Amino acid sequence: MDTDLILMEHFISRHPMQAAQELERLREEEIAAFLEAIPAGLAVKLAGLMNVYTLTKCLRRIKAGLAAEMLEKNDIQRAELLLRQADEALRTQLLGLLSPNRSQLLREKLEYPDYTVGARMLPLELPLREDMAVKDAINALRGEKGRKPSTLYIAGRDGALIGAVSMQALLLAEEDGKVSDIMETGIPKFFAGLPAESVIDHPGWYEHLAIPVVDGSDKLIGTLTLEAARKGSAETGEELAKHIMQTGSALGELYRIGLTAFLQSVSRGE
Repeated sequence: MDTDLILMEHFISRHPMQAAQELERLREEEIAAFLEAIPAGLAVKLAGLMNVYTLTKCLRRIKAGLAAEMLEKNDIQRAELLLRQADEALRTQLLGLLSPNRSQLLREKLEYPDYTVGARMLPLELPLREDMAVKDAINALRGEKGRKPSTLYIAGRDGALIGAVSMQALLLAEEDGKVSDIMETGIPKFFAGLPAESVIDHPGWYEHLAIPVVDGSDKLIGTLTLEAARKGSAETGEELAKHIMQTGSALGELYRIGLTAFLQSVSRGE
């Protein structure tokens, strides 16, 4: 089994897309057994490449801790799609195992039907407050991991959207000044409950790469890009890529043989 596992890890690391595609050929219980038997990092990687609907069927067979890790470490759109397909009991269980921030973001998105702006928005992780000093806003940005947005949105004490400021304007501003002194007001916004299709022709796209999203109480909750508004499913691009992949190669055949041997050894408890 150790040799089989080494071969599996090597193939997955070198050919992750093909590994995920070959794995999808198995039965649900076999996929679940495989994902539980390999290192969690590899399982999470494969989960990020597998067909969402296939993976959702396997979630109920996978240990809850591993399933939650897949939702925690993959992109939020994929996590949302998985939870939308899961039954209510499983969805509730997995949401309870996620980190508070991740769980809250997903709960907000799941409140809205999948055809709405709210379902397709990107959660807003770093809104600025109108009474923030420029230097404090810059320090908060430095503490954030990952790519920094080119436009930052500003909320009032009640969380309502009041304006926006570009990253460039923030960095060039006097550090002792207030964020509200340099913000732009009157920016467009979308209500989360609107059908995404209804905002595709909005004139705001001519000036903005993303447009803020608010809930029924005008609270700032996310941003929407034109690409996301047009997107019927996060699976579309992924599925297209898989369909144009060449399958049945010698490497894929060797992987299938190794996968079968590995699963047999798992079932025997070796």
